[in-house]
Order: sequence, then structure tokens, then C-alpha cells
Amino acid sequence: MMKKIISFILTLSFILTLFASCTGNKKSDNGNTPPADNSYKINLDGYKIIRSYSAGSDAQADFADFRDLLTEKTGIEKFIFAYDLDLEDDGGCEILLGKTNRKESTDAYNLLASKTKKEAFIIKVTEKRIVILGLSDDDTRIGLMYFVKNFVKTITKADKTISLPKEGYTYMAQTGELLKLVNDGNTAVLIEGLTTIIKPEDPLDITEYTYGKVIKLEHQADESKNGILIATNENTECRPWDIYHSYDNGKTWNTSDPVIDTINSYLNPGYQSYLFELPVDIGEFKKGTVLFAGCSYSGNKIVLPLFASTNQGKSWTGLHNIAEGGGFNKGGWSSDGVWEPCLVYDDKTQKLYCFYSDEQLNGEGEDHVGGHNQRIVYKCTSDLKTWSDEVDVITLGAGRPGMAMVTKMGNGQWALVYENIGSGIGGTPIFIKFTDDITKWNPTDQGKLVESDMGGHCGSSPAITWTPAGGDCGTLVITANGQVGGNPTAKCDIFLSFDYGKTFITVPNPIPITISENVRCSYSPGLFTDSDGLVYYVNNPVLMTGATCGKLMFVKFRFY
Repeated sequence: MMKKIISFILTLSFILTLFASCTGNKKSDNGNTPPADNSYKINLDGYKIIRSYSAGSDAQADFADFRDLLTEKTGIEKFIFAYDLDLEDDGGCEILLGKTNRKESTDAYNLLASKTKKEAFIIKVTEKRIVILGLSDDDTRIGLMYFVKNFVKTITKADKTISLPKEGYTYMAQTGELLKLVNDGNTAVLIEGLTTIIKPEDPLDITEYTYGKVIKLEHQADESKNGILIATNENTECRPWDIYHSYDNGKTWNTSDPVIDTINSYLNPGYQSYLFELPVDIGEFKKGTVLFAGCSYSGNKIVLPLFASTNQGKSWTGLHNIAEGGGFNKGGWSSDGVWEPCLVYDDKTQKLYCFYSDEQLNGEGEDHVGGHNQRIVYKCTSDLKTWSDEVDVITLGAGRPGMAMVTKMGNGQWALVYENIGSGIGGTPIFIKFTDDITKWNPTDQGKLVESDMGGHCGSSPAITWTPAGGDCGTLVITANGQVGGNPTAKCDIFLSFDYGKTFITVPNPIPITISENVRCSYSPGLFTDSDGLVYYVNNPVLMTGATCGKLMFVKFRFY
């Protein structure tokens, strides 16, 4: 497994920060301060690699592959490689892998264990020792992967050194539960913090908690407020939108005051919630303002109202309707509504965009002659007061594209996923399309099916986000309401791409989504990526077998 990790890692081209070392450290001209790159150098010539005797067979294989990598990168052909019980501690320079009998390993393990009781690794550098260990073999493996990606890349045969940020460098990280090793074993997908945000007491309740969304505040003027999590969901009982806060990174959640549609008091509120935090000032609205968009409706009118909060979502002010359309009756959907808002900010145009579904140009008859069954469009604003006219994003005539979600990737492209009813595949398959310019989408191009290497594809109400973690192209993350083929482990797996959406693999869904006759489980789930690359995910499984209600659950993805 480690050989696969190593073969991939050696191809990485991203820029690495330089890091610290042990013997042979280089000094600046005055001999007292680190060199200009602010790194501390360790020459590995003469180091022994000491592996834990008690480690499992997989971990021992990883240790051997690690030794082979160092040999290849440094040109040092005879690293002494031994079990801790087979080689006495002579005080020399050693790389300690796993929990060995050396004092430095014991000290590092105790330090790590004092910070957490599970799912973590530590990299600790003393004067002559480099320690890499985790609280389990899986955690040690993740620590090795981190070390290889961030340190081994810097080694050259010319000087045989690695670089760390400083002398006495220590790095500790939570890993979470190992979900899967993917992409030929070079990337670890881990989950942590699986919790229930809200659930009803009565299993015969009918609340579904669909359209779950979550954000982490990162742009607050009061830095102590950054890190607060806000979640929401749709209510289909004509009630205001519920709001939940977590002040401990998702461990516990509080129900807060709801969002009340004071703009359209004559309409039924509660549909299709969306949360967004302004990353910059827009007009009179300051960076850190939290926005909420939803859908309110009646038999003859549907609107997409926008609300703002300047106190981290504790209270809300109604601003205006982003778009308005005709209504629907409970016997069937009308053909002139507006639905499903998604907010994104583009730093190039310095505008906020709202993507949504529009049925207003529906044409004539069941074939929608002269129009479109439904379009995906956007409007944009530079002041949060006035919005542009709608601009076509996807127009497929009698086809019915809808439920669009948008994210920006590390290559500068925007990725949009949507359900493509009428594509010829059947059902509600999820398609994806890309653009370099958020204002230009080629509306007649439907994009391509989101399909995994196992042949399965997801369908209905997608969610998407991109994280820089997981490899040189980062990771594109997609999930949806259901899946066709590909042997899903739940109603729908998590789809991952490590090449900006060219190909996809799947990993098990950490939230136990199942098919229910009573609840629209996994209907428009929520994904969000923070500035550290951690992915936050909310979804709504059924409360229990036979229940007529769901519950809203939360989990984090971490990629190494």
C-alpha cells in the first residue's frame, strides 16, 4: 500500500513549505540564526530507521516502503533498518516509526495521548530523533503519508537533507475515523465529529429536515466569532426556516430563532434553504454578513427571498426578493415558478451570484414548444440591493434541468452540478459542467454525467464543494439524493474527483442514508469547505426504521 502512496506522491508538483532537522544543520553566517528560508535542516546520512516491533503487518510493510523511499530520494543505500527490540539505543540519530521502546517515542505518544484519546498522529523532532507515530496503526499510516507529502519531497541526493520549520518541531493532527484509502492508496479520506443536529421526539412526526445546509463563519470582524457553525433545513409545513448553531466545532448544537419571511408575509415560507457568508464588503453590507436565501410560495406566486444577519445568524432582516414567478397548486407543479437558490461570490467580477431554476419561459404544450420546460439561470448584484436580469446557464428545451449547485475549484474553473431530467438516461441523473468565466456557460451544453469508475451515477438534488486537500488537484466532492449502479453502500455514496472532475471514484457515505417510504432522505444535502480544506457535510437520514420523520446529521471529511 505504501509503495502506491509513494509512487503517487513523487509526482506531486505543489509547492511545499520548507521544514526542520537534526544533525548537519546549516547556520547563517553569524552562526546563531536559521538560514534565510527560516528552515532547520537535518542531514539523514547516518540515521537508523527504528520500527516498532508491536506494529501490525500492514504497518510494518509501510515502514519498509518508507525506508525504500528514503533510500531512493537520498541515495543512502544502507539505512540501518531494525526493530526497536533488536537494536539497543546507543544515543545515535534515529527515525522512530510507530510506538517504539525509545524514550522519545514514549514522550511523543504521551504528549499526543494527553491531547486526545483517539484518531490522531504526531511528528516530533528532537536533537537526534524524528518520531512519527499515531494512536493506532491507521493513524501512524496517516502520519507517514503526511510526512512523505510534506517533508520527503524536499530531499535531494545532493545534500540528503530534509527541512522543518524549526528546531524542536512538533506537529499533531486529528485524523478521524479512516473512511477509505483511495486513488490507488495515495489519499486518505477520514471522517470525524458525526453528530445529530436535531431530531424529533416522536417517530410519527412528519418533519423531514431536507435541504440541510451548513457553513462555518470565517470572515467575522470579531475574530472570536470565527469558527461558529450555522446549519439550517427546509420546512414543508409552512413554518419559518429553522436555524441551528454550534460553538464547539459541531459537537453540540443549539436551536436558534428561525428565519421569518417578513418580506412576503402572505406566502407560505420554509422551502429550499441556503446559507452564505460574505467574504468581502458588498455595498453597504460588511464582510462577515450572513445571508439566507429560500423559497416562499402560494397557489399563484413563488419568490426567492433574501435575508441578512449581522450577528452570526442570531436574528435576520428581510432584504428583498431575488426573483419572482408564478405559483403552483398542490395537485401538480405549475410551469412558471422559481426554485432552489444557490449563492456564490466571484472575486473577478466582484459580484454575488444567485443560481436558481426558472420555469417562466415554458413554451406551449407538454413539449414546451417555443420555450423551456425549465431553465437554470443566474442573477448577480454588486450592492445587494439591485440584481441583474436573469442570464441563461442551461436551456434544454423539453428537458428539465434543475437544482443547480456551484463551486469554484483550484484551477480557477467553476463547476456546476444539476439534475438533468430528460437527458435520455432516465430518472434524474446528475450532470456536471465547467466554465472559466462565471458569466459564460454555453446554455445548450448539458455537460457530462457524474459517473464513477465502478459505472454508477448519482441522481437528484446534488451537492458539491471543492477542497484543496487530497492531492495536487485537491478533491471535488459530490453527493446527491440517490445512486444508480456502482454498488452503493447507502442510498448514495460520496463521489470524489482528484482531477478537477474528469473522473470520479466513490467512498461510503458516513451518514447512514437509506431508502424510506416515508421520508425524502438525502434530498438536497449540504457541503461546505473551510479555509483549511476541511469539508462539512449535513444530510437527513430517517429517524428509525418505520418512522415518518427524519433527523439532521452532521459530519466532517478530512483528506490526507
